[in-house]
Amino acid sequence: MNTSIKLLSTVTALAIITTLGASSVFAKGHGQGGGQGQGMNNQEMNIDANGNGTPDGQEDFDNDGILNKDDADYDKTGMNMHDDDGDGIPNKDDSDYDKTELNMNNKDGGKNEDKMKGQGKGKYSEKAIKSSNYKKFTGELKEKKNFSDKNRIKNQDAVSYLQERGIINGYEDGSFNPENSVNRAEALKIILEALGEEVTTPTTQEFTDVPVNQWFAGYVSKAKEKGIIKGYSDGSFGASKTVSKVELLKILIEAFEIDLSSYPVSDLYEDASLDAWFASYLQYAKDNNLVDADANGNINPSQGMTRDEFSEVVYRLLQQQENI
Repeated sequence: MNTSIKLLSTVTALAIITTLGASSVFAKGHGQGGGQGQGMNNQEMNIDANGNGTPDGQEDFDNDGILNKDDADYDKTGMNMHDDDGDGIPNKDDSDYDKTELNMNNKDGGKNEDKMKGQGKGKYSEKAIKSSNYKKFTGELKEKKNFSDKNRIKNQDAVSYLQERGIINGYEDGSFNPENSVNRAEALKIILEALGEEVTTPTTQEFTDVPVNQWFAGYVSKAKEKGIIKGYSDGSFGASKTVSKVELLKILIEAFEIDLSSYPVSDLYEDASLDAWFASYLQYAKDNNLVDADANGNINPSQGMTRDEFSEVVYRLLQQQENI
């Protein structure tokens, strides 16, 4: 009799251990779904009364314990995006697809809410503004230059695009010097050429430090005529001075006559204040993919831009204006 009771107790204990082991494995299987960690409890997994469920309330339709493309509401971001086309994976064919994979549709007024339009480097947001004076390039492309320092150029597509349209030329020795900082004279030349402005040699000297025989005199004169620049209180222009990143953005955006007088400022970079004088220019540049932050999320507003970097900014802006 005692032997029978002991045997029954052993069988019961083994059954309980087996059941607990199976539950543990099942919970571990759920923990692998949707990018979640292993060992999640029922509360973290949103498991329902039937033992089903996955992170963020998504369902494990095929009951394999893992959220994957076989489940109808599979979401590789874990943000409950909708799979409208029924292919098992949220992508550009679905109504709320978002390249940021954050499922934001500009419904809550939060940051990063706008879907991007356009292609490649020419992407822009729904807030993008059409320039009132940009003239689409219709001329003949120049032969592509093979700059002697091309291996140092990071933004090859941008530099080639601008060079073929006569916006930049490089130096007489065949180099481009991509790491050189953009000065005030170079900035005006690039911007006015990008706008397709007619530039002629001035007959009178506009600024104390801009003789009419300087290569940039015509650009300075045209920029002053259009109200893009004013110069300094001492009557100088400061052609060789390096221009900061935010100053370049201001000159570029104003030269393209993109009106930011009522543009909302809500989400800048880690090192840029929302009430800074340049806030609207930087916000527009950020919203429309004109600039990139560094690895720490900073934009370094007071630093200058290299010729390589500024070429990329102008290239992106032109691509956008071609498509808005």
